[in-house]
Amino acid sequence: MKMMFDREHRIGNRVTDFFLGKRPDRDLRGARREAVLRAYDHFARRYPRWAHSLFDEYFVTHTAQDLLTHGLLRPSALAEAWTRQIYYRDVAQRQRHIGQILPVAEIFVRLVRAEMV
Repeated sequence: MKMMFDREHRIGNRVTDFFLGKRPDRDLRGARREAVLRAYDHFARRYPRWAHSLFDEYFVTHTAQDLLTHGLLRPSALAEAWTRQIYYRDVAQRQRHIGQILPVAEIFVRLVRAEMV
């Protein structure tokens, strides 16, 4: 009987939170967004060359925002998103750029993960 009451109570709280806008996924995205901004501050101070090479705050907060706040933090996806900012006639050149930016994306993802702890 107590288990049933506890379960109903938890479900009721979730429904109430959902309709009042207190959704856990929103809180998680907000926390992750804050972690991304803090990580970018560290990144820009440590790697100013990259921060001025299209791996800027706009890229992090707009172009790659969905990857960083909603999805899995994968450096390869971040590197691919970075290359989408540039028009390539040659697919091989785009692949080379992905290879070049991948270590930078790995560093940034590590910084974001460190901020989320």
